[in-house]
Amino acid sequence: NELEKYDTKKVKEIKALSKNGEAVAIKIVEGDGEIKVIPSDASKELAILTAFFDNGYWVKTPEGWKNLSKVEYGKPVEDSSHPLKYTKLILSWSESTFKPVGLEFEIVPLSQPSKGKDLEVQVLYKGKPLAEATVEVMGVDKTFKTDQSGKAIISELKEGYNVIVASYKIPLEDKTYADKLSLSSTLTFELK
Repeated sequence: NELEKYDTKKVKEIKALSKNGEAVAIKIVEGDGEIKVIPSDASKELAILTAFFDNGYWVKTPEGWKNLSKVEYGKPVEDSSHPLKYTKLILSWSESTFKPVGLEFEIVPLSQPSKGKDLEVQVLYKGKPLAEATVEVMGVDKTFKTDQSGKAIISELKEGYNVIVASYKIPLEDKTYADKLSLSSTLTFELK
């Protein structure tokens, strides 16, 4: 319920799409630990906004988590990862909101959410269905797993803003800088 400041240089890509899935030109304004996105053409309705955030390397040390690679830390670590975060915000629903938009790790809603109904989603990695991804709704103490087709049925959506989070860890072959890739993707929408 509160905004968290972040290193804006970690935001690697922001895209905006119209209801028909076409790119919408945007202006990006960096502030103190935040980025604002403003449509450049007020005549085009912004329907979907996506972003990619590369959080760099992280190591778990006896002193806690540090934003360093294993090489930079230089001593043995308890755990290490390279977190990559993807997000999609749906501002208005249309046929294009039920299709992938090209994020490397993405949650695709398969229907429009409605009060009192479950929502089926599909989790994709590099455009392909991902089995065994963990999916949850922020603020709800319940997790779901995707099936072999990357699908999960989400319950307990609430009125107002909902944030669905998918996560998945992939061991890295080259463990020089980190042991695993830690993927997370969010799908945010308002349920009225």
